[in-house]
Amino acid sequence: MKEYDVAVVGGGVTGALTLRELVSRGLRCCLFEAGNDLASGASRANSAIIHAGFDPLPGTLKARLNVRGAALYPALVKALDVPYQPIPTLVAARSEAELTTVEALLDRGRQNGVPGLEKLDAAALREAEPNVSDDAVGALRAPSAIVEPWTVAVAAAENAADNGADVYLGSPVVAVEPAQTGYRLTARRRDGDFSVRADAVVNASGVRCAELHAMVAAPSFRITGRRGQYFVLDRGAAGLVRNVLFPCPTEKGKGMLIFPEIHGRVMLGPDSELTADPTDTATEAGALAVVRATVSRYLRVPLPFGLTIRTFAGVRAVGDRGDFILEEADGAPGFFDAAGIESPGLASAPATAETLTALVT
Repeated sequence: MKEYDVAVVGGGVTGALTLRELVSRGLRCCLFEAGNDLASGASRANSAIIHAGFDPLPGTLKARLNVRGAALYPALVKALDVPYQPIPTLVAARSEAELTTVEALLDRGRQNGVPGLEKLDAAALREAEPNVSDDAVGALRAPSAIVEPWTVAVAAAENAADNGADVYLGSPVVAVEPAQTGYRLTARRRDGDFSVRADAVVNASGVRCAELHAMVAAPSFRITGRRGQYFVLDRGAAGLVRNVLFPCPTEKGKGMLIFPEIHGRVMLGPDSELTADPTDTATEAGALAVVRATVSRYLRVPLPFGLTIRTFAGVRAVGDRGDFILEEADGAPGFFDAAGIESPGLASAPATAETLTALVT
């Protein structure tokens, strides 16, 4: 049986960057990914935006790690040689009442330490985003960026593997049991189950986090799957928007958006709906119709849905604490949860990896 200092469970952006960070400290590490490739869960199907950090509530892990993670990305993507493009975010207000929300977001962002925030009046908004709807009266502008999340995960894991880590793909962890020291992890593969022993475990398994936690400790959080559906428009739609264009958020969340992706296509969405099956990434005509109707109100020009080249859905792992859960499990020394990593999980990932590594070491 192979032995490690740390076993990471989950090969999304958070797990892969944590693996890389741990290996950089000279630790013997491995990573288990249930899918046949890395980033096969939420990291494969999301908006791919490095958010600035004005949305999370001040004082939360989401706020602190979002701002820190966004600051780390330029150096990270250079080191990993992955696609990355700075692009502003605009949160557009379409009424005087929504301008109050813009002011609140501006204040919140400043409390969180987000640099470069500014409020735009209607004229400045139209200069920045010529196709914005005629009823838009102002906006918050914030620095942000777009990436390829799956490439970040793959490059981070490859870098860790080059430095001695073992990466087990197509290997869902089916058991975690206390060993004489540390934990014995058993994974299922087509050619039979196999086990390793690790002094510590990082549980970054997304929608499975609560299930994996329950293998070693009493339940302390609950994870709910929330599905979001998107349209992808062909490069012929390039130029439709110049920025990541958000509506003003509501109590239901940030809302649906229109934004360029890293290769010049345009994406629309997502909606947000609870799903009993966290593996259900099917798209539904009714939900897509809602996305279509909603985002069509954002611009003064018709959206070219005839250029749709695909639709897709992703399932986010939403925790019940309203914040990221990064902690050692009560009663399970050496078992660390990285749970409830929803938005801004991608933006936060480099800082989350730092935090988890500090907890483990």
